[in-house]
Amino acid sequence: MKSIISEIKKINDDNFDNIYYLVGDDHFLQNFFIKKIKKSIPQNNSIEKLFFIGGFDPSESIIQSLYATDIFQSKKLIILRNPNGLKGKSREELLNYVQKPIKENILILTQDEYSIKNKLINTLSSLLNPISTQTPFFSDFIIWARIFIKSHDLRLVDQNDLNLLVKLNSENLYFLHSAIEKLSVNVENGKKISKNEIIENSFNLNAVSLFNFFDAFGKKDLEKSIFFSFFLLNNNVSILRFVKMFADFFQKMLFIRIFHGTNKSASSFNYTLLNRNIDNKIIEYAKNFTGKDIVQCLRHLQNIDIKIKTSSSNDKSTLTNFIFTSLSNE
Repeated sequence: MKSIISEIKKINDDNFDNIYYLVGDDHFLQNFFIKKIKKSIPQNNSIEKLFFIGGFDPSESIIQSLYATDIFQSKKLIILRNPNGLKGKSREELLNYVQKPIKENILILTQDEYSIKNKLINTLSSLLNPISTQTPFFSDFIIWARIFIKSHDLRLVDQNDLNLLVKLNSENLYFLHSAIEKLSVNVENGKKISKNEIIENSFNLNAVSLFNFFDAFGKKDLEKSIFFSFFLLNNNVSILRFVKMFADFFQKMLFIRIFHGTNKSASSFNYTLLNRNIDNKIIEYAKNFTGKDIVQCLRHLQNIDIKIKTSSSNDKSTLTNFIFTSLSNE
């Protein structure tokens, strides 16, 4: 399996592949890599960005998008999460495409699970040497800290301070990256980072709440939404509570859409599980979702609720797919 760091170095040298296969459930690494690809494509290139989730979007539409071309031969960046969710002959058609990709396209496949063993995953792994997007070992966090520090033009702290920065933000790479982002905002350019500044700007895990999650989701911040949701799931917030709060969240936004943001809309759906801070910002959030988006999300939530109550499911995977689907136009 290939190192994501070595692949990023290749991209920095303008050395692109037509297909990337990311395997591992660290969504920060997945998104970091995808953003790197997007930023590295020359701005003068016309590029169409498409996002699909296997098992949610129609398999036929996904395959058609891979092969579709236009008279201008514009480049496409196609992101396909969970290729294992493809159905029927589309699985074989994906393998055919992988062996003869269209040179104008860049296809990024992301598969969270390492452990799945079936024909499609095994064949993809043999055709495409996967890039690991598993959360790195703690010892590798030092390497990532140096990468993030360099990308934000900060002065490198000494080794002891670097160890402290990593130790205080070692829950995952997202929290480490967030701490370094805060330092880049709060520390004067060119100034050496002090130990106190590291402590003051480190990510406060105890402060993460459902408000933080819904505020990020309402603002359509995909990265924050994913990582706040994981932290909350790991700290005894149930998937069922998320579903109930999402239902209130979208129903209230639907009333706002129906009554065009008037005072009547704010009082039409008074009792909810949402706290006052979320309620106070719901009109702001509603501006980021169309009526069609809201109705589709409510239907998806209904299916999730039935699935949770009638069959076994992976909570993290279920919630992740819902968040990606809801915010996939970003």
